[in-house]
Amino acid sequence: MTPRLVYKWYTVVYNASFVIGLVGYIIILGVFFGFAALFSAGPSVMQVGLLMLCYGLYFGVLGRDFVEICTDRMAATIGYYSKDGLPNKYLGEGICAVCGYATSVAPGMIEKPMFEDDPVHQLTCKHVFHEKCIRGWVLVGKKDICPYCKEKVDLKEFKRNPWDTQQQLYLSLLDGVRYLVVWQPFNFSIICLA
Repeated sequence: MTPRLVYKWYTVVYNASFVIGLVGYIIILGVFFGFAALFSAGPSVMQVGLLMLCYGLYFGVLGRDFVEICTDRMAATIGYYSKDGLPNKYLGEGICAVCGYATSVAPGMIEKPMFEDDPVHQLTCKHVFHEKCIRGWVLVGKKDICPYCKEKVDLKEFKRNPWDTQQQLYLSLLDGVRYLVVWQPFNFSIICLA
């Protein structure tokens, strides 16, 4: 159950950072287009908007990087995933490699699945996972491979709703901000030395 809790925690952090960043962006746009003058707001409104945008992006990047590290550790601890080579355990039929629980009731099975009402998702490699687990693995944990056999996963399979595309764009923005922050000292030193 731990992977689900981590993905749920990340979803809360992601949604909060998204809303804070979006509100900050709307405030900045309002100042640029002169809507702040209609409400006789002072110059500190721009600072508040910029601060909210920066905090939203910062905590979005921080949460995404943290959950990526947690995803590797959790999956390796369960045993069906190994970052470097073959997994420690054999993945039986009807077992989710992300959480380690049964995906459906199979004949002769002693224990019932932990999440009976949870829909399952089958990848092109024919491995079956709980939908929330595999969506968390692929979209949240930034893994584009099957957790067990490491076959490439098509990310288009997970876009069911129109807002999934918006989520992918925001996640790409967070990745861009992370690379900008990581490479900023390098770029700054090149510009200063030139």
